[in-house]
Amino acid sequence: MEGEGLLRIHGDGDQFVEVSVSPASLDSAAAKANDFLSSTKENSMMMFTIANWKLWGLMGGALTLLSVVGYTLGLLKWMITGIKSTFTCSDNL
Repeated sequence: MEGEGLLRIHGDGDQFVEVSVSPASLDSAAAKANDFLSSTKENSMMMFTIANWKLWGLMGGALTLLSVVGYTLGLLKWMITGIKSTFTCSDNL
């Protein structure tokens, strides 16, 4: 698949795990994985990598757009409600 890199980690025997990694960070992810696996001081068995930057970019854009639309609709509702209350006649006169 275009825009996707795979980091393959081999274990005992024929066992291996393939981790999806962004091609832009594939070299640094491989270096971090080698340091992580060769370190004797590491207590954790977890490592964070960015798998697909396009997905996160699109999700961030979609959430931003949703927020802008929500705030705009709220502002329009507030403005229309204020204009309606200004021109509404009162029966108490």
